[in-house]
Amino acid sequence: VYRKELGLPSARACVSTGKGIIFMNSANPEKPEMNILQKNATGDSVEPFTIFTQFKFSNYVYDDCTIDTYERYILVACKTSNATANDTILLCDLSNETVDITGYSARTFARNNGQLYMGSSITEDIYNLYNGYDDDGNTITNYWIGKSETWGTDNLKKYRKIRLKGNIGAAQSYQVLLNYDNTGFQLVG
Repeated sequence: VYRKELGLPSARACVSTGKGIIFMNSANPEKPEMNILQKNATGDSVEPFTIFTQFKFSNYVYDDCTIDTYERYILVACKTSNATANDTILLCDLSNETVDITGYSARTFARNNGQLYMGSSITEDIYNLYNGYDDDGNTITNYWIGKSETWGTDNLKKYRKIRLKGNIGAAQSYQVLLNYDNTGFQLVG
């Protein structure tokens, strides 16, 4: 199917899913977007539709992008603007329309018996991802910046609750820091 203004940044920048073909559209390099190629409402042709419109995909570089699926997520291996190799995995949840940012240097993905493995973009190693137990002895740093999510509006956003899920060991803990109106992060718990 030929369409104008569509392009892939790399050969691995698309994946076939039950809902359609999901791909990183880099026809406009200044504004890359994630698209899904699926039948239109009348079912007479295949059309590209933009998904995750609230997320700024332009903050990342996709010249060595890899897209795959894992559980309910679409995985996007990409890099930050100053990186020489992929250093970020975007976890895109289609059902909740959310994008989570994780710091892994993946170039390829593979699944086996419900486990996700990645081939590193820096070394010739393979790692088991998101199994909840190994951190290779490193501190796990996660963050969420609520103001950056536009949700299609420029209005003030308020958050009353944030739920943190996962396994945590008896010797582990986490800290919550908040930054109100760019006053700097302050420990609140």
